[in-house]
Amino acid sequence: MNQKLLVVENDINLQTILKDYFTSYAYDVFLVSKGSEVMEMIETKAIDVVILDVMLDDLDGWSVLRKIKQTASVPVIMLTARSETSDKIFGLELGADDYLTKPFSLKELHLRIDHMLSVRRSNHIAFQILTNTHEVNIDGKKTKLTKQEFEVLKYLYEHPKEVISRERLLEMCWGYLFDGDTRTVDTTIKRIRHKLSHISCIHTVFGVGYYFEVQR
Repeated sequence: MNQKLLVVENDINLQTILKDYFTSYAYDVFLVSKGSEVMEMIETKAIDVVILDVMLDDLDGWSVLRKIKQTASVPVIMLTARSETSDKIFGLELGADDYLTKPFSLKELHLRIDHMLSVRRSNHIAFQILTNTHEVNIDGKKTKLTKQEFEVLKYLYEHPKEVISRERLLEMCWGYLFDGDTRTVDTTIKRIRHKLSHISCIHTVFGVGYYFEVQR
């Protein structure tokens, strides 16, 4: 399967150059010039890497980068004329995985992207839910969960990166007639995290709820 590359750039000529080059190396290349179009493309096209400029037709690239890193795990390489050291530091602090300034070498950009994809593949975690046994299989290691722990993890797993409130987890995993409160959810999450302490998969959004994303 071809790697999917999203180019976020308002220079039409550069869009064409990048698409022609990476298509010749068997990438599927998608082009947008507006920051407001980025998240939909990432979600609907299963993008593997984003090339992002700072100067766009609507939003600035910094805002787009911040949004990507808040809601997705796709790597981002900044490709911009902003060459000041302070800009590079700012972009990397916001979460950019790499930063390349214009003018640039297509070969260098290609090598940087290949490196990011290689690192991402090496960090991949095999995560499997075993419904019949209430177990989780992570890189071949099985961990047994209680029925309630499994129900909570399974529900979050089935809604990846979606922030789920404690109230919704109570309703969906314990049922309408459960006579407990949201602290029950917090306690269950704590037990799951302890049992799966070798990875990070349930994340807290303070004051809102929890979401599922596997990380080492």
